[in-house]
Amino acid sequence: MQEVRRRYREQKGFIVFDGRPDATRGVVEVLTAFKLISRYFNGVKLIITGVHDARIALELKMLCKRMCVEDKVLVLGFIPREKRFEIAVRAKLMLYPSHVDAFSYAFLESLHLGTVVVGYRIPALEMYYGNVSGVELVEEGDVEALVAKAVDILEKGVEAIEVPRIRSWGREIVFALVSATSAVLGLVKEFKEANRDALAMWCREYAKKVENYIDTLDLLLDDEVYEGLVELGIIKK
Repeated sequence: MQEVRRRYREQKGFIVFDGRPDATRGVVEVLTAFKLISRYFNGVKLIITGVHDARIALELKMLCKRMCVEDKVLVLGFIPREKRFEIAVRAKLMLYPSHVDAFSYAFLESLHLGTVVVGYRIPALEMYYGNVSGVELVEEGDVEALVAKAVDILEKGVEAIEVPRIRSWGREIVFALVSATSAVLGLVKEFKEANRDALAMWCREYAKKVENYIDTLDLLLDDEVYEGLVELGIIKK
């Protein structure tokens, strides 16, 4: 990641959205906000990465056409991780109005690459990134505030971008367990499909975060700790 940052120092005039392209990750808000931002900056572009499904990519392109921004939005399919880093490091900012999240590696990677992030103030993102320089959080659902922050950053930039230290997984585990427990208690008290679906959603999200954490552990821990975990056999190189 640091090598990518050294190779690509110059930022370009585009915004990036790096996340699962669905309603929970705020892809509709991204497109709405971008359309409003483009009124202030006519030449700005939006790049959407992480679209692995051809049907979803087509739907996004059709939506862009209906919103009259099809010539300013690039929807990418699967791209290698390093290529994703090369895009993020050259972006002016990342829009990330997610409604459901945990630790968010998209946030962490963007900050490591020196790119500002603007997103919603949901509990998990507030917990981990609320006081980090280079992160701007607005109230969930406030697209106007999202646009205002993005426009301000595009006009003035930021003084500094801070790379957060990884403190502990304890808080995230508690957060996931409380969420799952709440759903389970709801099932026990009174069976509802909504409770069942909530439990399934949190289990899927937590499993994804653990998998991503293991995959990127070498980027998040210092070399001494990482090598110690290898020696203990907890992780494998």
